Amino acid sequence: MLKTIIIIIIFCCSISQFVSAHGLPDFTHLVKKHSPAVVNITSFSETSYNANNIDDASSFQIKKSNPVKNGAGSGFIISHNGYILTNYHVVASSELIQVKLSDRRHFSAVVVGYDTESDLALLKIEAQELPTVTIGRSNDLHVGEWVAAIGSPFGFEYTITVGVVSGLNRSLPAEGYVPFIQSDVAINPGSSGGPLFNLEGEVIGVNSQIYSETGGYMGIAFAIPIDIAFDIAKQLKEQGYVTRGKLGAKVQDLNADLATAFGMHSVEGALVTEVGEKSPSKGILKAGDIILSINNVNVRGKADLPYLIGPSVVGSKVPVKVFRQGKVLELSLLITPKKIKYKKSTIKKHLDESSFDLSLGLSVSDANKENKHVSGVYVRKVKPGKAYRAGLRKGDIIVEMNQLPITETKDFVKIAKKLLQGDIVPIRILRNNKTLYLAININ
Repeated sequence: MLKTIIIIIIFCCSISQFVSAHGLPDFTHLVKKHSPAVVNITSFSETSYNANNIDDASSFQIKKSNPVKNGAGSGFIISHNGYILTNYHVVASSELIQVKLSDRRHFSAVVVGYDTESDLALLKIEAQELPTVTIGRSNDLHVGEWVAAIGSPFGFEYTITVGVVSGLNRSLPAEGYVPFIQSDVAINPGSSGGPLFNLEGEVIGVNSQIYSETGGYMGIAFAIPIDIAFDIAKQLKEQGYVTRGKLGAKVQDLNADLATAFGMHSVEGALVTEVGEKSPSKGILKAGDIILSINNVNVRGKADLPYLIGPSVVGSKVPVKVFRQGKVLELSLLITPKKIKYKKSTIKKHLDESSFDLSLGLSVSDANKENKHVSGVYVRKVKPGKAYRAGLRKGDIIVEMNQLPITETKDFVKIAKKLLQGDIVPIRILRNNKTLYLAININ
C-alpha cells in the first residue's frame, strides 16, 4: 500500500510542473529549460566583398555594397557541436548567415545542405558544448494536445506562444512530401524554423508556414513533423542532399461514384491510373488498383503517397495493400530513387576570409585629421560585422585595443592583424568626450 502511495505522489509531482494552479498548462519550466537551445538567424545577400591590403591603412575596410538583410527567422540546436535545423526559406539566396544564441554570442554559420521539397536547411556553427533540444516523436501527437512555439516573430526574440494541435497530416499545395501538423499557435514572420514543443519539452515539429490573407497570423499555422525533419537533417549531414523514393505509378483521388463503381465501401485510397513501362512496379501494380496502405500506414488519398514513399530507403521493398476487383491483395514494391537530387547548397558557404572573417568591418583614419588635439583612430564607417556587434559606431575614436595604445591608424592595423578567431579583446574608445570600454568578439 505504501509503495502504491509513493508511486502516485511521484506521478503527481511530475505532472505538476506542467499544470498551473488553475488547471491550465504551465509552460514556465519548458521555457527555462529549453529556450537556450533556440537561436535567432539573420541572413544577408547582395553583397560584394573585396579583399584589401590590410597594411594599407586607407583601405582597411570592406568595399562596395553593404550587406543587405535577406531573411530573418529562428532555428534550434540539435547537437552539442553546433548543428542547427531551420527552414530553407530563412537562409535562401544568402551569402552570409549570422546565428545569435540566447547568451548573446554571435556566430557565422555555413549551410551543410538544404531541401527545397520540405523547406528545411541544416546549418553549422563552430562551437562546442552547446545546449540542445530534446527530440520527441511527432507520430505520437494527437489532435487537441497542448503545444508551444519559441521564436523571434517580428524580431522579438525568445517569444513563446501556445495553443493546441488543430489537425494532423495536412497536405498543402506544392508541399507533397510533408504531412503538416496544423496548430493554432501564433506564428508570425521571424518564427519560421523555430521549434514546436509538446508539454514534455520535446520538439515535435519545425514551425514553417501560416495560412494568411494579410501576411500575419490568422489562427492557422503549420509545422513540419520532427520525425520527417530529423530524418532529412540526418541525410543532409551525411550527404548534403536528400534522396527520395518513388512509386513508379500515376494515381488519382477517389470520389463517391468512383468508389461505388469499383466496389469500394469507402472513398479512402489512391486509384492507380497508369504504371510506367519501365517502372519496377510494372507487373505488380495495375491500372484500376486502389492503394489502401503503404508500409502498414493507411492511404487516405493521392496526397499521402509522396511522404509515405519518399522517405523509404531506395532499393528496399515495402509492403503495399491494394483493392483489386473486389479483393484485398498484399504486394511488395521495390523503391527506386526519384531522379532529382539536391546538390550541396548553392548558398555561398564561405566568404573570403581576408575580407570578412579577419576584418572588423571598419573604415578608419587618423583621429588628428579630424581633431589635431586627439590621438587614436577615428571611426568613419561601421558595417554589419564584429565591430558593429561590439557597439562601435561612426564618430568613435579608438585609443586602445587589446590593452595596447593606439595613436594612429598603423597602430590599429598592426594590432588587428594579430587577432585570431575566437579572441575576445577589449577596446577603449572616446565617445562624446567620455571614455568607454567595449569588447569585440573575433568570431
